[in-house]
Amino acid sequence: MKIVLYRSLNNNIQGNYYLDWLESLEEAGYKKITLFEFIFFKANYSKVVISHTLHDLFINDGFKYIILNFVSFLISKIVIFKIKKENQEVIIFSKNDYKDLNKKVNFFRSFNNAKIVTHTKKAKKIFIDQNIDARWMPFGFRKEKLKKHLNARLRPIDIGFRGNLNSQWNDSQREHLIERILNSNLELNFDISPSKNGENFLFGEDYYSWIANCNYLINSPSAFDTVGPRFYEQMFLGAVPISIFNSYEGILFKDK
Repeated sequence: MKIVLYRSLNNNIQGNYYLDWLESLEEAGYKKITLFEFIFFKANYSKVVISHTLHDLFINDGFKYIILNFVSFLISKIVIFKIKKENQEVIIFSKNDYKDLNKKVNFFRSFNNAKIVTHTKKAKKIFIDQNIDARWMPFGFRKEKLKKHLNARLRPIDIGFRGNLNSQWNDSQREHLIERILNSNLELNFDISPSKNGENFLFGEDYYSWIANCNYLINSPSAFDTVGPRFYEQMFLGAVPISIFNSYEGILFKDK
C-alpha cells in the first residue's frame, strides 16, 4: 500500500496539472490517506509522495511568510520529521525549478532516500550535478477533462492569450511576441489578457471552454525553456499555438 500526501497552501491552484498527477497516481494504485493518519498511526505504506507546496514552506524567506502559514509550517515540520525518523523513501514533485535551486538542493539533501521529479529538463541536470537523484517528467494533461469541449463549433476568437508574462525569467520573449501581434494591424478578434501574477487567469472548465473558442493562442516556453502543459491542452482542443523558435526540450517541433 502506498501513500500520497497532498499539500496545498492555496485552494485556488494556478493550473490543474498537479491535481492531474495525483489522480493518475491514485488510478495506478496509490492510496491517499489523511495527514492525521500519517502523523499518528503506523500505516502500511512503502513510499511517501509529497508536493512542491511542502518544500515551498522551507525555501521561502521571511518571518512574515512563516507567520501567515504557521499551521501549515508546523504540520509540515512534523511530516518531515516522521519521514526522516522512519527513513522512508520519499518522492518529491518539485515546481518552478528555475529559481531557488540552491535552497531546493539543500532541502532535498536533508532526506536520506529522496527521488525528485522535475518538469524542467535543465533543472534535472543541475540537481544531478549536485548528487540529487532527479528524474525529468514533462507536463501532460488528462484527456477526460477536455473531451466535452471538443464539440465542433465556430471559434469567435482569432488570437488569444491568458497567462503571466514572466518577463524577468524568459528575456521578455512572451511580452515581445504579444507586442508584435498587437501592433500587426491585423483585422482580427483578439482576446489577449496578460498578467503579472495570475490576475486574469481562468480555471477548470472556464479555461477549457475559452481555449475551444480560440483559433490561435499565443504561447512560449516558460522559464528555463520549460514546456508547460498549456501547449498540449491547446493542441488537443484544436487551437494552434503561435510561439517562438526554441528547442522545446526535444518535445515539440515546427509544423508537426
